[in-house]
Amino acid sequence: MSQLREFVYLDTISVNSLLASQRVAVPERVKQASEDIDAGSAGLSGGISGSIPGVGGVNIKGNTSSSDESRSLHEVQRKVNDQYKFSILRDVLDDSNNLEKISSIDIEAEGLDISAGDAVEMTGNCDIDPFYRILDTISTLLRIFEAEQLDQPADQEIDIEKQKDELFVENDQNVFDLWKEILHGDYLGLKLTNTEFKYPVVMSISLDSLWIDPSRDFYSNKDYTVVGRVNEVLSSRKKWDFVDLLELMGDVFVEDSVEEFREVLMQVVEDMNTETEDDAFDIDIDIDKSDYVVEGPVIVIDPIAIYW
Repeated sequence: MSQLREFVYLDTISVNSLLASQRVAVPERVKQASEDIDAGSAGLSGGISGSIPGVGGVNIKGNTSSSDESRSLHEVQRKVNDQYKFSILRDVLDDSNNLEKISSIDIEAEGLDISAGDAVEMTGNCDIDPFYRILDTISTLLRIFEAEQLDQPADQEIDIEKQKDELFVENDQNVFDLWKEILHGDYLGLKLTNTEFKYPVVMSISLDSLWIDPSRDFYSNKDYTVVGRVNEVLSSRKKWDFVDLLELMGDVFVEDSVEEFREVLMQVVEDMNTETEDDAFDIDIDIDKSDYVVEGPVIVIDPIAIYW
């Protein structure tokens, strides 16, 4: 029986590219389903249909261009089809011994024979960028705080505009959302650890390829399996940053400049420790540089799929 998988991330472009590079013939029924999905993606007005082995078919007919329900069914069919293609790729890599299951490698006995381009699989606990987690949580709390203040009795004097000036910028965007956009852009840092494997595996995941809310799902204690390709193996003299902006800086600037910006982030943490004048909304954050910088040796991968 095939392994039961609940996907939280899938890079469909990588799946299709790797299938093509392996000269794998995707079953005709799957190709037909993909064509039907693509044909229906421009408005869904003509209806779509498709059949996927082991799953069955979905038919959507009629003028459904404005239907949220139909768009949702369309997206479900696309994801089911993409998962099936990943299963084909996963089996091909496994059968050809091109998939290194590094969770089970005994480093002391076998050594670490991994190089850039290798396809790897590892199971372990996931930790997301602590800055993303903190900024997202505080931003949500601020929205709750604002709603509660607006719901106060009319005869109760609350200077909400003054409080908003302390925490919000243009267009009612709060400063924590702004920092999240600056630091992360479209990518989120993630670290995978396994107690039986010596080195951490790190990656930058595209928010566009995530199927879940990372501020919710990755807080759990369940183990995730990641399949990806090795980008590089960093030595003990190198560092990897959860923050996407720092990773980009590392490709352009010398290490000393990147280290200076890491110190700037620590000042940002101090600035985020906020106290409003009437103590209506106080923030106290405890975070250290070691929480968002991973010391080498570390394996950096380009993720293809994450599931549990």
